[in-house]
Amino acid sequence: MVSSVSPAPNGTGAAFVWTAREFPAWYRAGILDQHGGVVLTAEEKRIWGRPTWAPTGELAVGGFVGIRRVVYGVEAHSGTTSLLADGQDASYELVDHEGAGVVVCRRRSLDGSVALVRTGGDGDEVLTQERPTNPRWRRASLVSWSWAGLELQGILVPPAATRPPWPTTVFLHGGPVGSLAAGEADRVGAWTDSRWATFIPEFPASGICGEAAMLAAFAAEELPDDDHEVEAVLAGIDTLVESGLVDEERLFVVGHSYGAYLMNRALTRSHRFRAAVCWEGVADLRLLDQASLAMQATWRGGHHHETPERWSAASPIDRSEHVRTPTLLFYGADSSLVAQGQRWYDALHEAGVPVRIVVEDGVGHTFGTQERAEQFHELVADWVTQHLT
Repeated sequence: MVSSVSPAPNGTGAAFVWTAREFPAWYRAGILDQHGGVVLTAEEKRIWGRPTWAPTGELAVGGFVGIRRVVYGVEAHSGTTSLLADGQDASYELVDHEGAGVVVCRRRSLDGSVALVRTGGDGDEVLTQERPTNPRWRRASLVSWSWAGLELQGILVPPAATRPPWPTTVFLHGGPVGSLAAGEADRVGAWTDSRWATFIPEFPASGICGEAAMLAAFAAEELPDDDHEVEAVLAGIDTLVESGLVDEERLFVVGHSYGAYLMNRALTRSHRFRAAVCWEGVADLRLLDQASLAMQATWRGGHHHETPERWSAASPIDRSEHVRTPTLLFYGADSSLVAQGQRWYDALHEAGVPVRIVVEDGVGHTFGTQERAEQFHELVADWVTQHLT
């Protein structure tokens, strides 16, 4: 599937971004010459964004290194790449390509600031400061850890004016492909609070560990005996506990969409969280809509009536008796997942888990207004506070 095309300035070819499947997408950049020949960037490079030509005929495209968005230069005849814009605490969104290795980017820094910059071999020249440092994020840092030979990263935001180890809320984002990037964490929710730290870990289903690990995460063939993706997240938490930054006795978890589904799986395996918030999470794969059922069938080796054990293994509701964590369920009345929430509530209640469900009118899978989002964040903060001491 080709997601975008950019004709070459000399009219002799075009650049495009291509993925072998719509979901989960793994993008590569390609160049089509005037004779119909095609070259692609290396499959291990995680490409993301629209290819952009300079007037001089040089090509650039966005990509990822860990959870940092970067800009690659692409050699049109071979598909080889080189970094044009890269920062240790920022992400770069390609805006324009001036040529000679110089690009204009929107730089989103880990401290919450946003600037339009011209970058090349001599560093960044700030053209416009679009947003100042966000006080909530000024002390944020990247966290790196290894698990089972995979390299992962996340973002840690400390609380205000307190010494570690900190009580910590772990936020598992939705998507999950391409949904977390350094400097863009504010897009996935204002989970920071002056009373506790916030840890936003990345996990293999996002693509951070490569295409093979991403596909393996979606298939999750090791379930239910093991759960590699949950173990990868818990390893990130362990890294912070061992460093003395996070209080192991005061951990909370919030998940949205895929992240909530992953969180639901985690709750059936781990009792280390004091409280949890499931925001629009799946508990029973067999209740998904038709399009999602078809997609799941490719990962489960058949439809749920053909491989029932695989579907059961990947449905947290079938292990609800193992959950001990007090859980708040939040679903939008306009989303397609309300039935998931009701069934999950019933199963947790029957298992004796302290559970509450909120179905919000006028809300879908995400929030349409900032006011709605802030109301939800207050609900989350109240739930965490109830279980903080």
